[in-house]
This record gives sequence, structure tokens and C-alpha cells, in this order.
Amino acid sequence: MIAFLFVLMNCEYNDLKKPLDCSSLHLGIKIISKTDALCGQSNASIRVVAAGGTGNYTFYINNGAPQQDSVFQNLSAGSYVLSVKDNSCAASVTGEIVNENGLNISVLATNAGCSSANGSISVTPSGGVAPITFSLNAGSFTSSPTFDHLPQGAYSLVAMDATGCTTSKQIQVVSKASFANDIFPIISTNCAVSGCHKGTGLPDFSTLKNIQADAQAIKSQTISRSMPIGKTLNQDQINLIACWVNDGALDN
Repeated sequence: MIAFLFVLMNCEYNDLKKPLDCSSLHLGIKIISKTDALCGQSNASIRVVAAGGTGNYTFYINNGAPQQDSVFQNLSAGSYVLSVKDNSCAASVTGEIVNENGLNISVLATNAGCSSANGSISVTPSGGVAPITFSLNAGSFTSSPTFDHLPQGAYSLVAMDATGCTTSKQIQVVSKASFANDIFPIISTNCAVSGCHKGTGLPDFSTLKNIQADAQAIKSQTISRSMPIGKTLNQDQINLIACWVNDGALDN
């Protein structure tokens, strides 16, 4: 997590600890080829290519163990998050392996709201042999294709048919906190003010790009109430910032 160092009286930023500007390195990753799976087998693969950065690439699948090879093998049907890291910078892309000869699914999530549990995930199967059952986050299998009362977060959905053929998807239930309507008014009023986080010499929080770059630190320091200096956010404002960051610090 990026750490902010402040001099409390004048809100100065310690340039020696300033994080690497990943946006200037244009690190990216894309899928260039894949093979799909036979139902019940782990015989699929995905090949990715990275660009930008310094070329010091390390690859990951679903935040697993690091590897130097850009090919991921022995995959079964499901959705995967493929990532590349280059020093402290990272980029990711989502890829999907389908069953060529059996069960596949599509999923739809509805928003949870901030600090509430109003989200839901619904599943639509195709192919496969009935009955088809569903499991959310390694829970018990159920015949219901809908999961309700979900809070914001990442979920793993597995479907299984009568033959034991399975497929999975990773899906995010978001709060849908809005940068334009919820977050920027808080930051512009309390943080991006004269003498503190506005203009040169400081992390300038009057622009979305800079706010996104330091989103995790902003979340951490507003939760601990060490930021903003000289002002106090109420709990609803703190929750909104955390929800927006957890959604991915989107331009929404």
C-alpha cells in the first residue's frame, strides 16, 4: 500500500518517498491466443503479451504464484484474471475459457450500494445435463441460480451439471459510488484546497488521475482519520471514499 508522509503543519509531501508514476510507463497486457477446454478436463491454455514498463515482467493468474512464462496452461473452463507486474506497477486483463462440449454460464450482478448488502448475482446456464447446481464462494451447491443480499466485493461462482462437468466465473458486485457525484465534492472541499493537495509541490488532488494514483492511500488515511488535516469527514463520507476505491477507483 502506498504510504503518505505529511508534515502536519503545512501538509508537505515527502518527495523521497514519492511512488513511481506508473501512468507514464504505459504498462499493459493483452491476450493473444487461447484454447478452450473439454468438459471436465484441464487442458486449456491462455497466452498473453505485455508491453510498456521497463520490461521486468512477472505474470500471475488469479493472483496466484508468480511466473516468468506468459503462457498459462492446464486450465479448466472459467474466467481468469491475468496480470503482469513490472517493479511496483501492474496491469491486468480478464480471459475466459469455455467448455467446448458441455456446460457454460453467463452471470449478471446488481449493485450492492455503499456499506449495504443489496447486491445480487444471477446465473444463466447453457448446455450441460440437468440438474445444474450452483455454488458461491465455495459454499454449498444449490439449485437456485440467484444469490441475493450480497455486499460489495469479489465473488467466485461455480456451476456443475449432473455429469460433474463444472465451469466458473469471477464477478464483482460494486457499490456504484460515483466519482463525479460523491467523491470529487468531498475531496475538492476538504483536501484539494489552498495550501494542501492543490497545485505544484504536493500530490495535486484537483485531478482525477492523481486521485486514482493515490486512491488506496486516500482510503487508508481517511479511515484512520489522519487525513484531511485540519478538517473532519463524517462516517458517510469516509464510507463513500472506501466504496469508490474498492470498486476500482473508477471514472464514473
